[in-house]
This record gives sequence, structure tokens and C-alpha cells, in this order.
Amino acid sequence: MKVSIIIPTLNEKINLEKTLPHLEKMEDKEIIIVDGGSTDNTSRVAKRYADKLLLSCQDRGIQMNTAAQMAEGDMLLFLHADSKPSTDGYNKLLEASEVRSIVGGSFYLAIDSKRFLLKFISLAANLRSKFFRIAYGDQGIFVRREIFAKIGGFNNLPLFEDIDLFRRLKMEGEVIFIKRILTSARRWDGEIGRAHV
Repeated sequence: MKVSIIIPTLNEKINLEKTLPHLEKMEDKEIIIVDGGSTDNTSRVAKRYADKLLLSCQDRGIQMNTAAQMAEGDMLLFLHADSKPSTDGYNKLLEASEVRSIVGGSFYLAIDSKRFLLKFISLAANLRSKFFRIAYGDQGIFVRREIFAKIGGFNNLPLFEDIDLFRRLKMEGEVIFIKRILTSARRWDGEIGRAHV
């Protein structure tokens, strides 16, 4: 069983330098970077680690759909450039991919910060996943390639294309949540900073 790890990028050089060496250690995988027109050295970093480097327009959903069409893996794992699944979590994904009733799922979230507020946000996100069976893109979303094709991939939405996909995925069979994925705090730090302006 092979996993295609798909990462859409736009000026993600710094994050890829941290994420890709970690992913390179994973077994039974291919790494696909699909870039939306970066002006930094994202492509140069990607070429050192990725099995495929694709170019696309600057739209996350289109980027991920483009990469999925070129993927060779049985399972597609969509990651943000600043998110790293634990080795144990990735191995559990491999185990789950052997169970035909499981159509996909996500990871439980760990935000890379010691701030109490962000630890609380991680807890809230994981409770949401546990009880409402929903996931956001920063948790990493995995789906069987044939199921992804069946449900039409990501819809062309300006926001929340990840939640939309996961809701449709749940209708196709069992989804699971695995411990854990470490995601940088940059998204929340930006939101908290704007709230205090």
C-alpha cells in the first residue's frame, strides 16, 4: 500500500525545509508538491525531496485536485506545508489503509506552541473531531484515491474546501482519527495578533 503525500504551496520555502526531511523518513510514500506560483525558493527546496513537483494556479483546491490526478498512491494524504504527522500516526495510517471499510480520515491536532490558548484550541479541535467527525486541512486529511475520484475531489470553493470534502467523505464509509499531527502556530498567531490591533 502506497501513500501519496500532497502538499499545495505558495512561498513555503522555510516550512518545507522543516517538513520535507521529516516526511522523507516515512515508508511506502511518494511526495508531491504542487506550487501555485511561488516567488521564493520553494521549488528549489521541493526538488531536493519531492518525487513530483507540479505547477498550478494559485488556488488550494485546484492545486490539490491537480496533484491527485498525478498521484500513484492508493491513499492520498493532503498536508499543509507546516504540518508534520507523527511517525506513529503515519504508520497507523498505513495500517488503516489495509482495512477496506475505512475510506479515509484525519489526524488529531497538536499546535506547536506552549501558549495556553493554543493548547485549548487544539483540545477543542480534537473534541470536535471526536464527537462531530469533522476535520480541517491543518489536521491533514487522507482519503482512498478511488473514493476521492468518486466524490469529485475538492469543490471550487473560496473557503472551507477541506470541511466540504470531509463531509462528503463521511457519506462513503468509515472515517478514523489518528494521533497526531504537529502544526505550526502561524495561523492562530496571526489571528490573535489581528484581534489585538
